Amino acid sequence: MITAQIIFWISFGVVFYTYIGYVLLLVLINRTRQNKPLMPLSAYPPVTVIIPAYNELTVIDNKVKNTLQCDYPADCIFIIVITDGSDDGSESLVFQDKRVLHIHQPERLGKASAINHAMQCVNTPYTFITDANTFIHPASIQKMMMHYQSQQVGGVSGEKRIQTSNHDSSVGGEGLYWKYESFLKREGALFYSVVGAAGELFSFKSDLFKPLPNDTILDDFVLSIEIVKQGFVIAYEPEAFANEAPSQHIDDEFNRKVRISSGVWQALIRLPFLFNPISNPRLFFQFVSHRLLRWTLAPIAMLLLLVSNAFLFSLPFYFAILMLQLTFYAFALIGFFLKNKKNYASFLFVPFYYCMMNFAVIVGFIMFIRKKHSALWKKANR
Repeated sequence: MITAQIIFWISFGVVFYTYIGYVLLLVLINRTRQNKPLMPLSAYPPVTVIIPAYNELTVIDNKVKNTLQCDYPADCIFIIVITDGSDDGSESLVFQDKRVLHIHQPERLGKASAINHAMQCVNTPYTFITDANTFIHPASIQKMMMHYQSQQVGGVSGEKRIQTSNHDSSVGGEGLYWKYESFLKREGALFYSVVGAAGELFSFKSDLFKPLPNDTILDDFVLSIEIVKQGFVIAYEPEAFANEAPSQHIDDEFNRKVRISSGVWQALIRLPFLFNPISNPRLFFQFVSHRLLRWTLAPIAMLLLLVSNAFLFSLPFYFAILMLQLTFYAFALIGFFLKNKKNYASFLFVPFYYCMMNFAVIVGFIMFIRKKHSALWKKANR
């Protein structure tokens, strides 16, 4: 029984710290600091916005218009649309605006390859990358550029927001997760740096870019870490955000999480310096707390917490905790059976979404070991 108690409390500690304790610790530390307010821009450096796209014919024209309408001098915004192996007609698009350059890769090689290709045509000191299926707030570019007044800033992450109106209750899980993730990134940036920018809206100093291996899955994470490795930080701007429609089917979201989890293991192998606490202690602390525990130990700890708790059910305290756990997983199971239904209580779906994410980590690891992962992104229905 002593062994079961030890496993229970270690597992509880890992799960609690990963999802709650780390956030509370950051908030506590950050509230003791004074942060300087950002100053309005006195100059407007030219920027290039890269829009990688795969079969986005239905949205790409509106995406370009949305970007050009940003609250930033019109003669300082340039756009590169790169279609990666598209065959839906978007590969033949012709943009009349001279500020827009269209590049087509006939062979589908993935987002990392598309970014590498587009970066060869960038002639501005700052680069933005944004997904074709998101629409950015008009103030986004200007708000993000304000951070570069600090010489320490090498990149700026915007915020991903899920549109929640007129959709079924399953959106509650996805939307709540991104609100939590955005809050965590905001607090992480206040402490030191964002550890993994939002690929939906990300900017960086162009001369800090290092070409990505073409098979890179988590291009936003790798780009962010490579910039921090050069001695800079990734800032966070919550008022610069990209709106994205939620996944129409939870299976699409699960497959996306699995792909991300496979990319995690690829990135961990390729970025060994992240495991060195001496080279950058603050980055190491954030990486372990925000990423590594969630990607490795947390899913295992969830299972061990339940199993060890079952061995301790005869003790009143542990029995009460076991009932809470079983209730949580019962809600998750109900959420699973109702995942394709509409208009049911979101509190049933949130436990399911949480369990789905952790299961995706395990599946993603198996796919990575079996070399089933791919750098090619699969277009989700939204």
